[in-house]
Amino acid sequence: SITVNFRFSRRWSLESGLSYTVLFSSRETTVINHKQTKLNAKLQYLGIPLLLNFDIVSGEKFTWYTSFGAMVEKGLNARYTTVHLSNGETINEVRESYPLEGLDVSAIFGMGIDYNINKLLSYYLQPGLSAYFVTDGSPYNPRVSRSVWPNIQTGLRFHF
Repeated sequence: SITVNFRFSRRWSLESGLSYTVLFSSRETTVINHKQTKLNAKLQYLGIPLLLNFDIVSGEKFTWYTSFGAMVEKGLNARYTTVHLSNGETINEVRESYPLEGLDVSAIFGMGIDYNINKLLSYYLQPGLSAYFVTDGSPYNPRVSRSVWPNIQTGLRFHF
């Protein structure tokens, strides 16, 4: 992610920017009569978060903070690979790719550490949870199967 952080008090700030997400999924069937199928999926998203951050502990180089808010993501594309195996060797491989329609909406909560590179720029690492809301336009993806997922957000943050 690349975000812009606007501080409106000593501990509180508002943040938005651009986030890139990749989801990987892999499944395989059991071996029956020496045959097996492996399925791999890769979905890519571009999102815009809107977050409220609260600094728990601030130092010269590091800040420990908590963050909560929402994000809207547009699916870019999906790539699926199906591999058919016989006796452990590939006999057929099918690759498909298509654009994703619709938007995903999520609520985000996390706690992170911000490392100050200088006064205007920092690097952050924020583990947390995302709750995904299925909308009419949501494309099918692994996040639809259950609503709350762990996540790790990382990137550059510009401070103003």
